Amino acid sequence: MKEKIKILIAEDHHLVAKLLSANLEMIEEFQIIGITQDGKETIEATEKLKPDVLLLDIDMPVVDGMQALKVLRKKDKKLRIIMVSNHTESWLIKKSLVAGANGFITKFSESEELVEAVFTVMDDRKYLCKLSQQHVQNTSNDRQDLAKVEEYDRKQLEMDSFTARFQRLTKREKQIFKLIVKGHSTKDISEMLYISYRTVETHRKNILKKIDVKNSVEMIREAIESGIFQEI
Repeated sequence: MKEKIKILIAEDHHLVAKLLSANLEMIEEFQIIGITQDGKETIEATEKLKPDVLLLDIDMPVVDGMQALKVLRKKDKKLRIIMVSNHTESWLIKKSLVAGANGFITKFSESEELVEAVFTVMDDRKYLCKLSQQHVQNTSNDRQDLAKVEEYDRKQLEMDSFTARFQRLTKREKQIFKLIVKGHSTKDISEMLYISYRTVETHRKNILKKIDVKNSVEMIREAIESGIFQEI
């Protein structure tokens, strides 16, 4: 018997995930092997479950879909990745394809398009749903697309600069940084590392200064946006 196509769904909205799953499960050749709800979980599940096709939502917490796409594409050149989004801006579609996506569909796509997308990428061909094709083919958007892509890339560079700042931290500061990002309080860290409360607070102040953020909330946000969070 021919092996089924293993599909992993990365979608943080429960109802959308269930709808995608229900539409795909109607096809005998498909097998849904999991549903993930954030980018970090998706990266980990992909490495563990080894799907043939990943349906990847662009807007997800912790690590967004575009960042997850880049990470996964570096790790696995053969994985078929179909981006799923509410957004239909041509620049975003083009950016996804350049970053390594095999296809792009919207959450408004008919179930027939969803099924066709999976079969198409499994045949090593690119797939764009009808609405995506209309936006990409509109050449009047080219100049705006370039500006949007440049803006996105600039923001990515800013995130990468946070990574560079993170590397300035000492070994102990990095250890404390990771515990803070994971949500541990100063008291928790003090007890876990067998150091005084005051020592932890001193390290915390030094960390904030070195990575140039105002407070722990901003530090955690930038850690998530930069992708460092997924490595912790």
